[in-house]
Amino acid sequence: MLTLKLKFSAPPLRFLLAAAQALNIPLPPHAPLLFEMYFRTLCAWNAKTNLTTIVDGKGVYLKHFIDSLLPERFIPHHAHVVDIGSGAGFPGIPLAIVRSDLKVTLVDASLKKIYFQRHVIRTLKIAGTVALHERAENIILPHNGDMVFISRAFSSLARFLSIVSGLKGPRDIVIAMKGPTVKKELELVAPHLAGWKMSIKHVEMFSLPFTHHKRAVVIFE
Repeated sequence: MLTLKLKFSAPPLRFLLAAAQALNIPLPPHAPLLFEMYFRTLCAWNAKTNLTTIVDGKGVYLKHFIDSLLPERFIPHHAHVVDIGSGAGFPGIPLAIVRSDLKVTLVDASLKKIYFQRHVIRTLKIAGTVALHERAENIILPHNGDMVFISRAFSSLARFLSIVSGLKGPRDIVIAMKGPTVKKELELVAPHLAGWKMSIKHVEMFSLPFTHHKRAVVIFE
């Protein structure tokens, strides 16, 4: 059994496995290999294209991969996940790796990041996942089931919610992934929620294993 008392020199993949265990995040058997491929591809592309400032193995596996999986438990089965401002594919691609039941649409206005996302999707052979080069406010998506609009480090909470308010259907949910300042951001958006036809369903705080970082997952309906 893995333990949280890992040395900093441990292979980065062990941090992923131990952190997932500590947070009760289910990892299918194929996930470790795909995350290793994702990590190597990210490092190779990042040497030429600025995708992330976090390039060390421990940082990528924890602050990108595990962080992206924190909302997994809140996403309904067979949902269509729309990742707004997905950047280097976070959180959409990690969620697609561990949840084969999901349909995932990655949305970003940066073409170089879309090229990277599409390369990762092809390399990892992730079914049901597409990368869309478009500004979030301009996307048009068919509503054919439960949709989950999600964002991680895309913009302020107010901007994210104002954008998805025009996309969200009555049964859809919105997930905002935030840091320790979430309380202040929620106070700022509270007066606007009624106008956006949204309400706060749940807020859950997490401590990212092996780091001092706090994370928040906020669910709106």
